[in-house]
Amino acid sequence: MSWYSYTFAFSAPCELALQQEPNEALRHPHEALRDRANDDFVYSHSRNGALLATVRRICALVPKMDRLYLLDDARTLHGSSLREAAAQLDALLAYVAQVPGVVVEATKAPYVRFTEIFGVGIPPMSAEIIYSKTATVRDGWVYEHTEAEVLSLLNAAADSHDPCLPNDEEGESLAYVFAYLKSHRALLERAVRAGLAVVFGELNSH
Repeated sequence: MSWYSYTFAFSAPCELALQQEPNEALRHPHEALRDRANDDFVYSHSRNGALLATVRRICALVPKMDRLYLLDDARTLHGSSLREAAAQLDALLAYVAQVPGVVVEATKAPYVRFTEIFGVGIPPMSAEIIYSKTATVRDGWVYEHTEAEVLSLLNAAADSHDPCLPNDEEGESLAYVFAYLKSHRALLERAVRAGLAVVFGELNSH
């Protein structure tokens, strides 16, 4: 059964942010999105946590990214922690731009030719997996992206309050990952300039 990961981050005056329960805004994510329509925020959703899973795999291959706040269930950033988080996101994006192969490696998957499809009231059925025409199979792994594609997607990504792309309703694309990272970097940079704090939380829901 599929489930969804929702994240919500917003800026607020420090004294108010420190009183917020980071995950509270995500109890009803669509209401939170509506209620903060006029505020500075970044919202995300992805099926089976695909967005954050990709972020986590990339960070695992990039030096000094194991403490990135996006990998936590909830964080409140203010003062030095906010500035450090903004610098860390900037460093992550710069590293990917310089070493796009790290994303190629992070997004590879074991090569599997067949899988089983399950449905209510019907027996499992075997089905062949069809990979994209641009995918490369090497040493038992499927590489879905090239370094050139990584750089193209990174350069094309833009920050937004809701960076999910129209053709990616499930929130699973690499383009979404880059737009999400750039959106958070922009949110943090604006908060630093304005002397605000940022509250971040993640919630999983079926």
